[in-house]
This record gives sequence, C-alpha cells and structure tokens, in this order.
Amino acid sequence: MTKLKKKKSKSSKIHQRIDFFYVQNQQTEFQSLDSGKLKLATPKPLKQGWFCVDKRSIKNQCILGSNSVLYIGKNKPLEEGIVKYFSDFRFKGIGQTTIRKIVEEEKVQFLFMVNKGLLHFKDKVDLPISQIKIIDKVFSKEFDRAFLDILLRDLGLRFNQVQSIRDNMGSEFITNLLNEPDTLLKRSVEVDGIDKTVSRINIQDLKNLLNRFEVPVSEEKLILMSIEDFLISEEVQGGHTCRNVFYVMNQVAKISNLDKYKVKDYLYRNKEKFHLFSKEEKEFVETLDSQKRDSEVKKLIEKIINKKSTDKKLQFTDKKISNQIELSDEQLNAINGVINSKVSIITGGPGSGKSTTVIGIVKALEKFKKKIKICTPTGRAKKRLIQMPELNFQDASTIHMYL
Repeated sequence: MTKLKKKKSKSSKIHQRIDFFYVQNQQTEFQSLDSGKLKLATPKPLKQGWFCVDKRSIKNQCILGSNSVLYIGKNKPLEEGIVKYFSDFRFKGIGQTTIRKIVEEEKVQFLFMVNKGLLHFKDKVDLPISQIKIIDKVFSKEFDRAFLDILLRDLGLRFNQVQSIRDNMGSEFITNLLNEPDTLLKRSVEVDGIDKTVSRINIQDLKNLLNRFEVPVSEEKLILMSIEDFLISEEVQGGHTCRNVFYVMNQVAKISNLDKYKVKDYLYRNKEKFHLFSKEEKEFVETLDSQKRDSEVKKLIEKIINKKSTDKKLQFTDKKISNQIELSDEQLNAINGVINSKVSIITGGPGSGKSTTVIGIVKALEKFKKKIKICTPTGRAKKRLIQMPELNFQDASTIHMYL
C-alpha cells in the first residue's frame, strides 16, 4: 500500500506536526497514526488510552522527554474534532452528518485511513469516489497542521483561538500545556523575534483543559495564573495596564474562592513573575508584558521630546471645522498648543469636548499637510473615534498594535 505524498506548507515557519498513539495495558511499544511503532526513551507506565506528542520529540522511533506526551483519553477521543475538521467548507459536499456516521463506525482509525490515503479504503467508507478524492487532496495539502487542527477543534475552542494557537504556537501547544500552561494566557507570543498578538485562552478555559487532560497543577501555580489572567483582562477590557495590589488580591480571591492574604502571599513570593511598584504610598502590580510595552511607549515619548526641531510655529484659526462642529476659544487654544508641541495631554470628563478637540487637531494637521497617525489605548476607544464621520477615513490602531 502506497502512502499519499504529503505536501509541506510553505506559508508558516511554526512547527505544527503532531502524532497520536494508543497505549494498551502494560504496553512498552505503541502504534502511532503516522510515525509507526514508538516507545519511550525513558520507560515509564502510561495509562490505557490515546496520547498525542509533538513530532519533534520523536527520534529514531523513541519519544524523548518524560513530559512530552499528552493523555487525551480513551472514551471517544478526538471524534468531535474529526467531525468538525472534515465537515469544514474546504471539504466540499461533505457535511457533519456524513462524517459523524463514518467516525461512529471507524473511531480514530478513520484518521489512520485518511493519513494512508482514503482511496485505499474506499470499500470501508460510505462515500462516493469524488468525495474521497476531495478528502485525500485537502488532507494531503494540509498534512503538516491537520492533526493539530483536529486536536484543537476537539477541545471546543473558538475558531479564532484554534487558528491563533495553531499558527503562532503550533505543536508547542502540547509541551506548553504540560509544562508552562501560563503561556496560553498571554496576549502575545514571540515568533522569529517578533511579538505577535494572539487570541488567548482565559483562566477558566485553561482550567477546563488542564482537568480534561489530567495535567496536575499546584494551588500556587493556579493562583499565579489567575492573577496573570485578571491583569490581562483588566487591560483588554478597561485599558488598565496596572492595578492596585489590594484590588487584585480581593478580585482574584473571589474568583478562586481563596483567602485574599493567601493570594497576596503567593504574589509576593513570586515577585519575579510580575512587575510590582509603589506610587503615592500605594502598591501596584502589572504583568511583565505590560511593563515591557509601557517601557517601549516611554522610550518612544522620550525620543520624540528630545528630538530637535526647526519647524516654524503654526497658527490654526478655523473655528468652523465641519457643518456641525464649531470650536470654542478654549478648544482652539488647545489645538494650537498641540500642533506646536511634541507631546501633549488633553484631559476632561465625559462630554467636555475631548473627541471634538481631536477632530480639530486632525483638521489643523491636514491643513498644514502634516503626516497623521491616530492611535488609542484600547480597541474600544479606536472604534469610538473612527465612528465619527470626520475621522472614519483615518487608519487608526491601538498604541500597542502600532508599536
């Protein structure tokens, strides 16, 4: 029986290849779906059921590392992921009902058949030849990432989470979940030396994954991950890059059903995992990623302030900047202050005219033919600005995305 020729994807540098193998009771060698017979380089007992492994951990048919295999269960493992994957729009004319019926009969063995070339098993599956050829063609093209895609879909993650983990973390998802589960909470991962924004998993989703895969995690580790997740959520939802330690203690204690002083104890015992600092006799905490981004913003502002300029002073006098907006004297003064300064801060309560002033600044810069880039601290603020007719033509972004 000849094996289908696999086409290697050129679109991604992230390693995405994983394999699945089944363990019988007291077995020392395991039959995998793609790599043939495997064994552990350092023998240890494995429970009965299906496991997955990063293919980079396989050398000479041996699985290296004692913490490189992830137990995925023995009761219908992967079946939902298989159904979701093969009923995707790429497999034209093949729906969930058709695939589910086949999977109910063949179980995970269906993946073995597809991996070898489903056309060789045409008598075992109730599919027309045309659909079998579609499956073989698409699977062959996506072989490098197909098994990982199926595993992630089986977990019930959202499509953007599946896509983000697959394309930015790849097969390291397995070792990360086993050894560094907190990496799955991050807003960004480093790819080829560049930080890439990812669709992260929240702490509750992560707890569910750890429970499902029976990955042991200490109470201390769970609390530290809960603190990280809470700080990231505060930044994403409210734009707060740091929070008062006492506030974090109370909120994480409520979420975790633990004493707040135990939360504080774990936090201060692991200071190196966060950035703790004092301001006006109050203690604050932020993630290391937030500290890094804040430092980059600080350096950029200092660079702007220290840059020598020979520009002439500008004077903007147009009070009427649109059919519906007429600036006040105070706003006009603020606009002239901004366009003649390297860095400016405009403050004011709701309805005080901050957004109108921003529109005026843009109009003034346009008049003087200056290059404009609108950045906001949060995605919500960006959306609010570009909804204004006077600004919807601008290419706005969040500060962190721009950096």
